[in-house]
Amino acid sequence: MSHSWFIQFNKDFQFTKPECQPPMWFLKWWSKHGSQAEIIPDTLWNTEPSKTNKDPPLSTRTIKQALNQFVQMYRCTEYISRFPPVLLFCFKYKVPWIVKWSYQIKNNTLIRNFAVKCWDNFDRDRIIKFVYDEFPEIKQVEDQSSSSIPDFLLGKSPEELAKIYKLAAQAC
Repeated sequence: MSHSWFIQFNKDFQFTKPECQPPMWFLKWWSKHGSQAEIIPDTLWNTEPSKTNKDPPLSTRTIKQALNQFVQMYRCTEYISRFPPVLLFCFKYKVPWIVKWSYQIKNNTLIRNFAVKCWDNFDRDRIIKFVYDEFPEIKQVEDQSSSSIPDFLLGKSPEELAKIYKLAAQAC
């Protein structure tokens, strides 16, 4: 005999509100029954959303990239920071998973086996888009090569250098 449960956080539940924060025992429950990065199949974890002319993807990124972006950019309270990033990600973006348990009898003892698996039928494209809409990538500004700075100053008189220094100091 076995039971399966489809689990997803309620859209009205506000994990970050003080009155809604889960108790610490929830961490123990989550470690046994919650979604883990390890349960996400490689086909969802590393594969980009399909690109068809009829239904173009909202994003060209993967769930793995979205989770990494979320982990890097999400800021939370000290209390909330005690919870695993995957839990916060599943809560915030309503990522579902399945918990299953089955029973067996072994040596006249009833044993319950647990399994957690990813529900791969969710709209990952929408979730990835939400992550990057909320936490856009920060583009790195390329530094000018260090040799261009001396070239700029080459041939300047001490008076010109003093003027440039004064202007630079005022700009800061």
